[in-house]
Amino acid sequence: MKAKKVVPFILILQIIAMQAIQAQTNCRASEANATYIKKHISSQNEYHDFNYQTKKIQGKGGSESYQIPVVFHVYGTSFNGKTVDDELIHKALNDLNKDFHGMNDDFFSIDSRFSNITGTMDITFRLARIDPNGNATTGIIYHAEKNGYGHGSDSDTQISADAWDNYRYMNVYIQNDLYGNNETNNTGVAWYPFTHMSDNNLARVVYNGAFLATNTDTEQASILTHEFGHWLNLIHTFEGGCDGTDEVDDTPNENGLHDLNCSSGTNCNGEYVNTENYMGYNGSSGCYKMFTEGQVDRMFAALQHPARVTLWQTQNLIDTGLIISEAENVAPVVTIDTSMDNFSFEEGETFELKTTVTDANGSDDIQKVEYYVDGNLLDILRFLPFENEFPNLETGQHIIRVMAYDYGGLSNTMEITITVIPRINYPEIKWISSNISFAENSIQFATGEATRRLEIKAITDTHDIIVKGPDFEKQYTTIIDETITIDNIAKGTWTVEIPSLNKKITKTLN
Repeated sequence: MKAKKVVPFILILQIIAMQAIQAQTNCRASEANATYIKKHISSQNEYHDFNYQTKKIQGKGGSESYQIPVVFHVYGTSFNGKTVDDELIHKALNDLNKDFHGMNDDFFSIDSRFSNITGTMDITFRLARIDPNGNATTGIIYHAEKNGYGHGSDSDTQISADAWDNYRYMNVYIQNDLYGNNETNNTGVAWYPFTHMSDNNLARVVYNGAFLATNTDTEQASILTHEFGHWLNLIHTFEGGCDGTDEVDDTPNENGLHDLNCSSGTNCNGEYVNTENYMGYNGSSGCYKMFTEGQVDRMFAALQHPARVTLWQTQNLIDTGLIISEAENVAPVVTIDTSMDNFSFEEGETFELKTTVTDANGSDDIQKVEYYVDGNLLDILRFLPFENEFPNLETGQHIIRVMAYDYGGLSNTMEITITVIPRINYPEIKWISSNISFAENSIQFATGEATRRLEIKAITDTHDIIVKGPDFEKQYTTIIDETITIDNIAKGTWTVEIPSLNKKITKTLN
């Protein structure tokens, strides 16, 4: 009887393990898009024609900045036991935007074989602030539980009814059972740009709330970036295996087995596989880091597609609330930790400056924060947290200026002063005798000891040094390389203190 009870438990563990694996490797974008263009011949022709035109468009929009109004539709309250709320969606979108801008934490650890072709994109996906009826909105709409929006056409009527105008908003649907088949471990699916889909309010990303932001680990959360890549016409890097193509020249083919995970390996043509690419599957095991330049070119081209081009036009950004009129705009407020003002740091020491930027227009209205040292631009941050490190400043006084800009063109500034002082080399303190033994902070003098000397070699800048001992107290002012010598020191406790450096050493002589 006991053996029979163990079997179901083992099966449960196996099912859980299988679901964890499937969660990394089951985006069905290829199948979903193939099904769609097979059903709609006009979309099939449009897709192939645009792929041809994309080759001509690529590389022509890389210097521009884009904003995309987004609405999240959230269905239900439980996603494999996890919840989805406004805060989670804000974090998911913030992290996704970092991925596109190359500001993800692991961006500078990209495999050297591909670091020279890494591409970043100046595109920011922002929650809409005005709904289709002209009312204020958070850009997050909560619905009763529904499933199946990942299907090709079974739910088209419901999807279209829930959608906001596809030519004005990017629609993201958060569900748990994407295909209505009682499987809740599918991560997401998305469709390439199709005019027919946007005409019928069917353009979309469908994503599982169980794999959104902190509901999962960092790398699986970046599968949302993978799906947004599909929405911008990116194809899986393993499309068609070693003989297939993702229509991008600088992404090596993959065999489609996804068995490399984050380890280095080659494809069947002997080329190294870009396992860190967002549009593959291998990176979801722990190393999603990058798009290539070719992929960024293809995404810029996708923004010129009729199904995408209207979204980022200035008038639409005004209509959806992403650009605030000059009359209504309020400048951001910049606050720096005031304890840093007039503070001193040693030469070579790195310090972090934490900045709080608030805006009456809303927390996501901050376009960028610039950090300057003595008038020279050090860095630009576009997404939370606004924290920057200042390494290796020269000795002397420096003005640190922080400037925050909102999307309406207004800015604000705050400055602090910091001083970098020469590196302090603490004094050497020696206890000299002809025959002594050490035990932690206690020194045992030998019987008949004749030489008992305290030597303090000051290799600091000018500092006051206070020496205290039995019936002894004296203050010295040292200069560099000067040595203080005190002979015939008595038994007992001796203290050497440098108040300005908050340094104190105590030893006991017995």
